[in-house]
Order: sequence, then structure tokens, then C-alpha cells
Amino acid sequence: MKLESFIVSPFRRKDNDNLELLQTKITDLEEEINSLKEELELSKTNTHLISANVIVRNHNDWYKYIVIDKGEDFGIKENMIVITYNGLIGSIDNVSKNYSRVSLITSANSNISVGVKGKNGYHHGLVTSYKDGLLVISGLTSYDYIYTNSKVVTTGINNLSSGYLIGYVKKMEDEIYDISKKIYVESKQNFDDIRYVSVVMEE
Repeated sequence: MKLESFIVSPFRRKDNDNLELLQTKITDLEEEINSLKEELELSKTNTHLISANVIVRNHNDWYKYIVIDKGEDFGIKENMIVITYNGLIGSIDNVSKNYSRVSLITSANSNISVGVKGKNGYHHGLVTSYKDGLLVISGLTSYDYIYTNSKVVTTGINNLSSGYLIGYVKKMEDEIYDISKKIYVESKQNFDDIRYVSVVMEE
């Protein structure tokens, strides 16, 4: 065996490690750029938005709250809804001078009123939980003509504006005694990765 093999191979491994690290950083930067582009496009289509950055997210409350870097100084108030390019993610539930807390729709018993698209309009229900990456809708008034990929939006009840996208029906299952059904809704938003948001301001 040649001596060169003992000399070159360690450096090659180090170069490969550096290359993998660089590639990971590039991928992270590309994702961040795409997120910023999406929020910029969202701002262009709606002039009543305040863009904000997520600055705090507690591991124990991961699917309950996020904290953003905008507050009273920017006119933000409680119950204002918070969206991303992918749809509604929550609403403001606590405001300070320089930051605000957002209650996420994935929090347990968020009870956000939604409409699920049927043949002749929307059937109303509530977001009651978040399970296996899907929002769970219960208490619908009707299940007629609700199919996979049916659109789900806010209804305007519970201090939230109407018409904001929640997601699309992924599946349905019978609840106890087959009296009612649960609707499982898939959001386009990745709730494990929320970096930039927009607060819908009062007109």
C-alpha cells in the first residue's frame, strides 16, 4: 500500500465534512430566501399587513404560542389575526410595547370557527385539536358533499375575519356512535418552521 493513501484520505474526509456543512447552510439560506419572497408577495397583495419576525418559541408550548417582534408601537392589538403566505396560523392574544404573543391554531381547543366547502356552500365547525400534523374539525352542521381537498376557511366568528384559508380536507372519520364525523385538515403551513408572519391590521 502506498504511503500517499495514509496522508490524503484524512484530508478528503475533512473536505467532505466541510462540503456537507456548506451544503446544509446553503439549503437553510435558500429556504429563508423563499420564505422572505413569499411574505413580500403577500404584502404586495394586502396593504393592511404588518410583517414580523418570530423571536421566541418555547419548546414546551411549541404548538401553542409564538412571540413576534411587533407590538403596540406598530398598532397591533389583541384578536388581530396572523397569517403567512400559506394561510392563517393564529391570532394575537397578548400585546406589549415591542412584542406580541400569537396563539396558534394548533393549540389544544383553539375552537376557531371554520367553514368547510360543500356543494351548496360552507358547513360550519370548530378547530378542536391538532393531531399527527393535521387540524381536527368537529361539530360540523352537515357533511353533505364534503370531499378530500374541500377548502376550509375562517367564518368570521370568534373575533376572526372571514375567508382566510385554514387548509384542505385530508380525511374524515366517524366519531362515537357514528352520530357525527371528524374532519382532518391539512394546512400548507409547516407549523414546525414559522419564521416570518404578517399581522392583519384593522382598516
